[in-house]
Amino acid sequence: QNKVHLFTAGDRTHPLIDEIHERIELLVTEFKKLRSLCPSSGDSSYHSEKLAVAFGLLHAPSTAPIRIIKNIRICRDCHEFIRNVTRLVDREIIVRDGNRFHHFKTGECSCRGYW
Repeated sequence: QNKVHLFTAGDRTHPLIDEIHERIELLVTEFKKLRSLCPSSGDSSYHSEKLAVAFGLLHAPSTAPIRIIKNIRICRDCHEFIRNVTRLVDREIIVRDGNRFHHFKTGECSCRGYW
């Protein structure tokens, strides 16, 4: 809480990385059950924003929004992943990417799919 954590795509250096990856896999399993998202494959499975979301879900207070800052644009796969996470959990996720802010809540994004 009130700390900055740094994640990079494919990161394996964080001390809790195994727990973070398990949380991502659990979310993908839930998406499959709801048939709302095809699970990610390849390198995008562990993009930095997915790692940050999983870490936030595991360690931030359940009422606190998760805030993510990126220096480049969010990819479509990660955008859909975060949108679906907010559909599953009652949590606001705010992503500042290279172009704009994305406010995700209850399965919707403030950009309405345009970015």
